[in-house]
Amino acid sequence: MNRKYQFQPVLFFILFLSTVAFAQGKKHPDHNMYDLWKRIEAPQISKDGKFILFEVNSFRKDGTLNIFDKDAGKTITIPRGKGAKISAGGEYVVALIKPGFDTLKSANLKKVKKDDLPKDSLVIYLTEAETFQKFSNIKSFQLPEQSTGWFAYLFDKEKPEKKEDKSKDSTSAPDSSQISPDSSLVKTEPSGAVPDTSIKAKTDEKPASKGKKEGTKFVVANPLTGKELHYENVESYTCAKDGLNFAFISFVDDSVDISYVVRVNVHSLSSDTLKLNGVVKSLVLSDDGKKLAFLFSSDTLENAKNFNLYLLEKGKTEPTVLIDSVSASLPPGMRVSQNYDLNFSESGRRLFYGVAKALEKEPDETLLDEEKPNVEVWSWHDPILQTQQNVELNKEKKKTFLFVYDFDQKNAVQLTDSLIESVSYSTLTDNNFAMGTSSIGYQQLGSWEDFYSDIYSVDMRTGKRTLVAQKNSQYKNISPHGNFIVWYDVNDSTWYSWNNNTNQKNQISNGIDAPIWDVENDVPALPGAYGIGGWSEDDSEVLIYSQFDVWLADANGKNKPINITNGANSKTEFRALILNRKKPWFAKNDDIYFRIFDKVTKESGFAAYSPKEKKTVQLIKTPNFYTWILKAENSNDVIFSRESVSESPDVYFSHGFSTPVKISDINPQQKDYYWANVQLVKYHSIDGVPLEGLLYVPDNLDVSKKYPMLVYYYEKYSENRYRYWTPGPSRSIINPSFYAGNDYVIFIPDIVYQEGFPGKSAYNCIVGGTLEMIDQFPFIDRDRIGLQGQSWGGYQTAYLITQTNLYKAAMAGAPVSNMTSAYGGIRWGSGLVREFQYEKGQSRIGASLWDKLELYIENSPLFYLDRVNTPLLIMSNDKDDAVPWYQGIELFTGLRRLGKPVWLLNYTGDVHNLKETSWGNRVDLSIRMMQFFDHYLKGTAAPDWMTKGVKAIERDKVRGY
Repeated sequence: MNRKYQFQPVLFFILFLSTVAFAQGKKHPDHNMYDLWKRIEAPQISKDGKFILFEVNSFRKDGTLNIFDKDAGKTITIPRGKGAKISAGGEYVVALIKPGFDTLKSANLKKVKKDDLPKDSLVIYLTEAETFQKFSNIKSFQLPEQSTGWFAYLFDKEKPEKKEDKSKDSTSAPDSSQISPDSSLVKTEPSGAVPDTSIKAKTDEKPASKGKKEGTKFVVANPLTGKELHYENVESYTCAKDGLNFAFISFVDDSVDISYVVRVNVHSLSSDTLKLNGVVKSLVLSDDGKKLAFLFSSDTLENAKNFNLYLLEKGKTEPTVLIDSVSASLPPGMRVSQNYDLNFSESGRRLFYGVAKALEKEPDETLLDEEKPNVEVWSWHDPILQTQQNVELNKEKKKTFLFVYDFDQKNAVQLTDSLIESVSYSTLTDNNFAMGTSSIGYQQLGSWEDFYSDIYSVDMRTGKRTLVAQKNSQYKNISPHGNFIVWYDVNDSTWYSWNNNTNQKNQISNGIDAPIWDVENDVPALPGAYGIGGWSEDDSEVLIYSQFDVWLADANGKNKPINITNGANSKTEFRALILNRKKPWFAKNDDIYFRIFDKVTKESGFAAYSPKEKKTVQLIKTPNFYTWILKAENSNDVIFSRESVSESPDVYFSHGFSTPVKISDINPQQKDYYWANVQLVKYHSIDGVPLEGLLYVPDNLDVSKKYPMLVYYYEKYSENRYRYWTPGPSRSIINPSFYAGNDYVIFIPDIVYQEGFPGKSAYNCIVGGTLEMIDQFPFIDRDRIGLQGQSWGGYQTAYLITQTNLYKAAMAGAPVSNMTSAYGGIRWGSGLVREFQYEKGQSRIGASLWDKLELYIENSPLFYLDRVNTPLLIMSNDKDDAVPWYQGIELFTGLRRLGKPVWLLNYTGDVHNLKETSWGNRVDLSIRMMQFFDHYLKGTAAPDWMTKGVKAIERDKVRGY
């Protein structure tokens, strides 16, 4: 075996000896520590940048809401706070307070009914007064984006008391007037009145329906003035972005036949109230609150209600019926759908709604269940398999076609139908055009080739469609103002644009003298594009990515693209950042910000391009990974999170990217544990390809000792040099920091593939890298090396142990063992057949089973199990949604038949990677995986589950640890 030796052991490992003196008193990570670790969630920054909000949550235990006051330099902490919002002016913060973990656990152990479980509370924090208000039994709240001080919240239902006097009204609001229900369709409150909807229905109303509704108390409140408006029997509500208008649906007691639609203006304390003899759904207000749209049905059949679309405009006393059963715009047999959420464009000029097949009363049942056939009919003509149809069945039952109503033109236009399956458009601007896509005619190809679609320009004023491009499988995008559609053509590696106004197609990437396609692509399909980074405010320019750089391209293709970053020379990758998410474009003279990544050192940071100075300046670059970044709307203040292998992801504040200040410290307990250090290593594959990888070592490494090494892999991972590994129970893989803290070395090699030979490629890169690590770092014990991989990594594990005895133990999660049977298997999560993975995707055979049968056999571990001498632990779950679980069974039963040491873990009912919520399964996997490796690589005693097994009759009580 010829191997090249160009890299010597790195000298800084000797420095690790100096850390030993500081390690006294530290603990090794264990499976009892998982609840100690926290993570940052839901970060946000006020418009002026003064207040920063974020949650600090553990995997299961109670978290905290943190409110950082930049000017005061202090943090307010609210235990169990979730879903916080801050008012537009930063005057107050409102959030839910969740019940405690231990409280809910205790209630669930006692089998408390869901309706009787502890409910959320609401907390309001006044930032100037630094005071709190709290309300219990809350279902939800809404804070308008441009809040003027007012917001709304809805109570959860209360437990009914044994004796209740319904004639009493205990929640009358100040300055409210009662509704007196009558038999008219619509009732409008006098101007200035705020209705109280708590009154009981009169006896002369028609009787209540059997389907009881469960409305609750509703409050519109201003914490700054103390004013509150109270209502009863409210089912749902909404608020306008302007912060002045609210609306809700109410009803009389448990009647589903009488509904009230109430719109409240908090500035004038006036309201409009509609009384409707029927059911109301899907309230939505325009941003300025002047238009209120909703769905209404007077049908009495509970499961066959068809809806009409109504509009109540400001100043009007009666609603307008926009769309009903006789509207000319409705296709025959169609009605407005309750399964699409109504929404206005930002200006309020347009209203988007869905249309679906009209509901009809189901015929009375005449057959018993055993008299009905229960059969799927599979046909080779089907565009998609029955398995995929089943996955999408609920979506298909609720399928809607999108329409738009234009109030200026006073007409409705259909945007999607049986041909145009989806459209993309911006609600921020009243565009004339949308981008439509259609996969009709290509759906079968998705089973074994790729997912194609035709691209259409759709005129939103008339519904006219113009075919723009055919059989596209790559990125496509419409500009924010709808003037252009852009797409990448994989066949000629070119970006194109379509001018929706002139119907002209243009090449826009000509002149870019760098690869705009993925140069590292090694699957048997043409490489895709690196993508685009956004648009100029007027749609005239688009940012196109090359391998390293960002190019400013003329959307009409008249001018040559300009490189505005020049990252290729330093091998630094630039990618654009949209910091103002409410205006997702670049203003003509504003700076353009980038995330940067050094491909050599793996460091990252931020940079900015100045259109005035026509140059890009590096703002931050550190040996860290930056996960997210947010900018204040009205200032240059930014917040972001950064991390490294030893630095937990925390929140940093900075003004204009200068001198970041750390404002959180979520995992101080890390200092009490042994941890990991990481080094970027270089090596060669067995066939001479230069590669990189990561080597994790204990932070108290003693180079005079020998350490066991675990090799983990998937495809490429070296770019994650500065990622943090949060300790937590495994969903499928090892945690390098956790294992390094337990005196393991972990090697993660990069892998490159040759078409048709994925197994051999993995062998060359992984085994080649393992041997060079042994040569470069004498503290690695070559007699104690293990393998671990999940999914594609699980396949590679299974393949490797058929080719070498270098590894003393191996763990394969969700492995494919037999490509000949997996080729026609189903990905149960999507219902897709797996053929495309082999012919064009990750499995990299590059041909069908019948064209290259010998390659399917050569790359299948199953046919070479007689060569295996490495003990193997398998995880293969019976509800795996990606890899057919019988692949793990084939591997297990084959090795068992051959008398090879093998164990299989089936977490019944769990999926490909154990579910986030499967805490018991995840802890169990973590324990068994470490016990397995500790036994074979550290010589600890084998646990009972390895020596005796766990019988089916015992598994509910016996763990065998």
